[in-house]
Amino acid sequence: MKSLKSTYRRNLTLFAALNISVFLAFLFSPMDFNSWKALYDSITLKDGLFLSLSPIATLVLSGLFSATTKASLVYWRYKYPLPGSQAFSVYMATDHRIDPKILEKKWGPLPTNPEDQNRVWYRIYKHVESDIRVQDSHRDWLFSRDLTSYSVLFLVVFVPSVIGSDANWRPTLIYAIIIVIQYITILIAARTYGKRFVCNILAIESQSDQTFY
Repeated sequence: MKSLKSTYRRNLTLFAALNISVFLAFLFSPMDFNSWKALYDSITLKDGLFLSLSPIATLVLSGLFSATTKASLVYWRYKYPLPGSQAFSVYMATDHRIDPKILEKKWGPLPTNPEDQNRVWYRIYKHVESDIRVQDSHRDWLFSRDLTSYSVLFLVVFVPSVIGSDANWRPTLIYAIIIVIQYITILIAARTYGKRFVCNILAIESQSDQTFY
C-alpha cells in the first residue's frame, strides 16, 4: 500500500515553496506582484534547484518535530496532545454515528484517562485501518497536522525576519497578518480533521458485528 505521507509530500513541498517565495518577495520586493510571480516561478520550476532538492527539504522540515510535538502545535496541549487521547471523553459524544454500547461490548469499559483512551482507540484503529474511509481521514489529519507545523515555522522564523528588515511598515504588517491568518486557518482545519479521523474509526467499529473483547 502506498505510504500515506507520500501521497501529500509534493503538496507540502509546494506549500513550502509558496511561503518561501512570498517571504522573499516581501523581504526584497514588497508589493511588487510581478516580482512575486517571477520568484515563485523560479522556485517551483520543474527543473529548478528547489524542486530538485524538494525531497530533502520536505524530509528535513517534516522531521524537525515529532508526531507528538506536531499534535501539540495543533491542540495547544503539552500532555496527551494526540487526538485519540480524547476519543471517548470528548469526541464520541459529538458524533451520532457512534454507539458507545457496542464499543463497550467489544472492547470493555471505555477509559477516561487520556493515555488509556489513546491506547484503546489505537487498538480499534489497527482493527479498521484498511477501510478506505479511515485511510482518507488519516491522510487528511496527517497532511493538515504537517501543514500546521510548517505554518508555525514560517510564523516564528519568517515574520520576525521581515519585521527586522528595512521594509516599510505597511507591507510588513500585511505579511504578518497573512501568515497569522494562514496559521489559524490551517490550525482550525487540522483540529477538524483530527476529530473526524478519531470519530470515523469509532463509527466504523460501531457498525461492525465482530466482537474482539
